[in-house]
This record gives sequence, C-alpha cells and structure tokens, in this order.
Amino acid sequence: MVSDNSTIAVINARNHDKIKESLPERFDEGRHMIHRWWFPEVYKNKTPGDVWNGLTNRELLRPIADFWFHRKLSRDIGYIDSYVYYRDDTPSAPLR
Repeated sequence: MVSDNSTIAVINARNHDKIKESLPERFDEGRHMIHRWWFPEVYKNKTPGDVWNGLTNRELLRPIADFWFHRKLSRDIGYIDSYVYYRDDTPSAPLR
C-alpha cells in the first residue's frame, strides 16, 4: 500500500493491476520499466570435466561461440518488470 506522504511508488508488474486503482489521485499515469535482469545461470554446478568436454566437443562449443560472437544466449534472460509512479508535485519527476 502507498502511504499518504509517499512521493514515488515502485510497483512490481505482478501487483500492478491490484495496486494501480488504489493509488491516490495525486500520482501521475506511471511508467513501465524493466526493474531487474539476470543471465541464465547455466554455468552453475559445472565440474572440470564438464568444462573440458565443452572445450573439446564441437556441439558443446557452439553455444559458447554463439554467445561470444553473436551475443546469442541458449536461454532467455530473466527479468522482473515494474511500474513507477510520481506524485504530481514531485519537483524531480521526469518531464511528460
């Protein structure tokens, strides 16, 4: 819940529809933003043998080359979206 003296509200996208209607009228229309990104953690739990196989097996080397030369990932990047609301009287609110 947003308190009465809040000047900025950052709301997780999963909660946006529930919270949006309860925001006080003094807040602007809000802006969508990507709050966090993270790379797939496919490197975890690898053993030295896995690394050796990855360097010596052409099929296992392909995803490494795809990332290195084309920045192509084998899985999607994880992310969490948010919405940012500024109170109308916030002096540092971005220009509309």
